Amino acid sequence: YTHQHFVDGQVAIKTYATQSVLVGTLGGGGEGLYALDVTNPNPATESAAAANNVLWEITNDTSGFADLGYIYGKAAMTRAQDGTPMAVIGNGYNSNSGASGSNGFTGMAKLYLVNALTGAKIGEISTGSGSTSSPNGLSTPTLVDDDFDGRADYAYAGDIDGHLWKFNLKTNAVTELLTTDSNQAITMAPPVMKHPNGGYMVVF
Repeated sequence: YTHQHFVDGQVAIKTYATQSVLVGTLGGGGEGLYALDVTNPNPATESAAAANNVLWEITNDTSGFADLGYIYGKAAMTRAQDGTPMAVIGNGYNSNSGASGSNGFTGMAKLYLVNALTGAKIGEISTGSGSTSSPNGLSTPTLVDDDFDGRADYAYAGDIDGHLWKFNLKTNAVTELLTTDSNQAITMAPPVMKHPNGGYMVVF
């Protein structure tokens, strides 16, 4: 038996004002992600759902997303600092379809910031780790809203080369927190919790 991958990724749902948005990934089925409007879960017909509910789709052929790979985790839903609905997602694994670099492919582990309603790229934060000959990939991020204003301030994520990263979503700065022994891949979204003596504990 050989498993056939299709839309095998995870989904995340968040309501912005009166609109509920689902952002899903393809897992092993493809290098991409998509969004649906699920405000009305009971469309009149299947064709109406297909025509009206699809908000956008992104692949590594989409301009600005050349480093997008196979995403097995799910998007983290929040708002940008200016209030724009935003999906935050690691670029995933095996992003080597553009290995020549001619389409902007770098092979680096990256965090993508995407407008959850339109699919437009708000920004990307590169870790600088990885190359076209040896691509790295960022796993599922965990968001922290430090001031509880509904807008994520920090993201924490690991990559398959064994680095744990902190991303400042207010300044787009990235900090390497740790490298594992023997570069063991970090594939889980790290839980983040308040430390009793101040600051945060990041667990993976």
